[in-house]
Amino acid sequence: TPASATAPVAYVNVIVADASGSSITLNAGHVFNASVSSVAYQFVNISTKTVIPENGVYIFKELPLYEGTWMETKYTVNLSDPDQKFILDNKNIDISTLAVKVTNSSSDATTTTFSKANNLVEVTSETNAFFVQETIDQKWEVYFGDGVVGVGLKNLNIITLNYLITNKTEANGASFFTSGASIGGFSDIQIAIVFAASGGAEPENDKSIKFKAPFNYAAQNRAVTANDYKVLIPQIYPNIASIAVWGGEYND
Repeated sequence: TPASATAPVAYVNVIVADASGSSITLNAGHVFNASVSSVAYQFVNISTKTVIPENGVYIFKELPLYEGTWMETKYTVNLSDPDQKFILDNKNIDISTLAVKVTNSSSDATTTTFSKANNLVEVTSETNAFFVQETIDQKWEVYFGDGVVGVGLKNLNIITLNYLITNKTEANGASFFTSGASIGGFSDIQIAIVFAASGGAEPENDKSIKFKAPFNYAAQNRAVTANDYKVLIPQIYPNIASIAVWGGEYND
């Protein structure tokens, strides 16, 4: 799968000084404000977090904040439409932030979380897995199993897709943040930087895809040869601009 756009990520400690009660919750999509070179950007946390006080202090430790806008798209499954596709209609999505849930129907709120499949060997007929592929116009399609490889969808299932649309490299370096709203109804919020925002990157271009695809196919997710590592490492660290790899067999 080609690398998508990548959002800059900062890590912060968030202290809610006036909080009370047994716990407080920070919902996914909570907005934090920052600026780089006098240009304003928003960062969000992409998963809901709950903390209990430690010695009377309510602190979200090393909270990752992702630059961009937290979005939600819903689809209702129509099995009578063989051409139905689940498309994320923006080329600046950081696909690593995609969260997928499937609700049984509008009358049955039972909801199951699906996980992205990275290796078909690990996917069975009972695995709640989803898959992604890039479309011809640099957007993303989400698709699901067929009941043999991954759980199949049922008619009238409701698919909820949450994901981040990012400005990519523009907010790298952001290091001062303020909360855009109260947290749990409490507004005395102190934010201490742990790591400034970094890692924002452009989506993989055609030249890179053409170079990596044959090696990726040969590697089959294994890290054995130097070429395997040359393909796999940029998948883990997408902001790598260039890489050189060699093995012990070359050290004559």
